[in-house]
Amino acid sequence: MPIGRRSGSATKPKMRTTVFDSSAVLALLLEQPGADLVEDLLAKAADADRAIIIGAVNWAEVFSVIERKHGATGLEPARRFGRTMPLEVGPVDQEQAELAATPAPGNSSRWRRR
Repeated sequence: MPIGRRSGSATKPKMRTTVFDSSAVLALLLEQPGADLVEDLLAKAADADRAIIIGAVNWAEVFSVIERKHGATGLEPARRFGRTMPLEVGPVDQEQAELAATPAPGNSSRWRRR
């Protein structure tokens, strides 16, 4: 038996660190194209017991867009989403902001996994 594993214990799936920008969360909350991808990543993060990171500025943008589209009553679903999903709001420095804005090699999408 490999060291560190108990007989019969289930191992958690591995998942790379994933960073969302506001468009990913908004796609899901506003039922836009790409929502299925975001939902899949959130499910994988929950299964792996890993948080997906979103920068504080992007999280604020989510709330700003939701409020513009749905008014103050639309903010509660966004708050509930933040409390119940494997999402971690974190500070962002200049290097992280630039990395988040850079497409992954061979990928025209703005979303980048590392």
